Amino acid sequence: NWVSGTGATFNTNSMDALSGSVTEFFANAGMTLNGSGLNAQAGSQFKFGVNAWLDIHGIFNTYGTPSSNVLFYPTNPSAKWYGLHVNSNGATCSVNYADFSYAYYGIFIESSRMFLNDSRARYCDYGIFVANLTHPKMAVSIQRSTTEYNNTPQFYSYGIKAQNSRYLTLRDNTIANNFYGVVIDQGSTARMYGNQINNNWFGVSAENGSDLRMGDMIVGDYGNNCASKNSSTVVNVVS
Repeated sequence: NWVSGTGATFNTNSMDALSGSVTEFFANAGMTLNGSGLNAQAGSQFKFGVNAWLDIHGIFNTYGTPSSNVLFYPTNPSAKWYGLHVNSNGATCSVNYADFSYAYYGIFIESSRMFLNDSRARYCDYGIFVANLTHPKMAVSIQRSTTEYNNTPQFYSYGIKAQNSRYLTLRDNTIANNFYGVVIDQGSTARMYGNQINNNWFGVSAENGSDLRMGDMIVGDYGNNCASKNSSTVVNVVS
């Protein structure tokens, strides 16, 4: 399967990616999925040319396994794809064993209810970007996942960043080798439990009226891995 066309945008209701399939997006091409969204089976792959993108206005589910992840990656690692954007408008998405790499936005989660488990975001400007979780049905839980090497030279890259998001939980993740590990910004609220924070230039930061509650975490010895705050609240709580 392939999506082609310079600056082209394709709209369709849904896509089912079968195990072992490869869907390729040529440079500057994109697809918007509405309605049923995307269901990606274990071992399916999505390959993107420079600045190509996938926009899901609906449900996004991946059914990866430990031995057969669902892959989202570029044709050429030195030419980043734009990223994957999900807006389910509160409908529940389940993302398991997905791998996002070499994008501007590995996965951009907006106004969605999502369980993101056992996944990775690497070598991106924003590994995981979360925005506009403003209603209880729009909540994101990220568990047992890894954000690493999101440290683009001469760019403030992020392992995980949240903006205007009141319902975010991070539990038992590995957040390592990023420029910023976790940034909670613009009035966001987040709960963090049992995460490993290591080898980031800045570990955890709550900014601009945000509220961060942290349970136990494992902190490395390189970089500014302690939590900082700027007009925000940072509280240690029992996990």
